[in-house]
Amino acid sequence: MSGSIRLWLGTLCLCLGCAHGRSPDVVPAVAPFQQFIAPNVDWSTVQRVVLMPLANQSAYPRVAEELQTNLAAELQRAGRFDVVVSTREDPGARSEDVFARGQFDEVELLRIAREYQAQAVLFGTVAQYHPYSPPRVGLSLLMISPGEGIVIASSDGLWDSREAGTAAQAQNYYKTTLNWPQSVLGADRVLESPDVFQRFVCQQIAQTLTPPTGLTFVPVEGTVMEMTMPGTTPINP
Repeated sequence: MSGSIRLWLGTLCLCLGCAHGRSPDVVPAVAPFQQFIAPNVDWSTVQRVVLMPLANQSAYPRVAEELQTNLAAELQRAGRFDVVVSTREDPGARSEDVFARGQFDEVELLRIAREYQAQAVLFGTVAQYHPYSPPRVGLSLLMISPGEGIVIASSDGLWDSREAGTAAQAQNYYKTTLNWPQSVLGADRVLESPDVFQRFVCQQIAQTLTPPTGLTFVPVEGTVMEMTMPGTTPINP
């Protein structure tokens, strides 16, 4: 038994200096990427999320595990729900299959949710990765409610430090985060260390993947579009 992934994406238009009347010196808080938060979801019921092993389309075999660890840490730091990390790829609930076929096994997801006592399951895939300066990370995420059988949140983007805006945001993240050791490179360390850049990307995702506590729906800036993944049926608005 499989359920179709039903996905609405909002375009997050936060490009550096591109908004009307914005000074080019102003660094936006979040890099441009596509984000979706499902309407009419009671987020107070989502108290625990299972983070599944990430699929990996890059040439670096360790990056999926590294990003899973960093993403779990940043989601936990955001404090909006508990995060439990699954260390095995369950049959019928592998991230690679979910993104490749556009479908997921509802029965398998319900079993995973019961096993971890979770209300949502988070899948991800590493679409691009370049660890050397200038680093870049391409990451796609889908958060699914097993009970409803639908996507309740998603994030999809490419964090490329060759772009001036993304590099500036990463440096600002480094300067304002006190738990990193001092470095002779200063804020440029975030562009030289793969782990620090990964933490920057995961911190941005954690801050935008779920709405603030107490809100059931946070609209996304930009135009709402409908996206149909392969083998699925689109939702009519």
